Amino acid sequence: MGYGAELAARIQEELFYDLEAPVLRACGFDTPYPPARLEKVWLPGPDRLLDCVERILGQP
Repeated sequence: MGYGAELAARIQEELFYDLEAPVLRACGFDTPYPPARLEKVWLPGPDRLLDCVERILGQP
């Protein structure tokens, strides 16, 4: 777990009743950190960030 997981957990714990949608994380894949030449594919890019935003906005 990393910084994003800790931040998401704290938000969920402290603001649970104020949230209108679940907390999502846009982070690297659940794999070991890759060699430098694969880093751009592994790190979250605009497409993965937009996917998270669309998932949050699509919540009923």
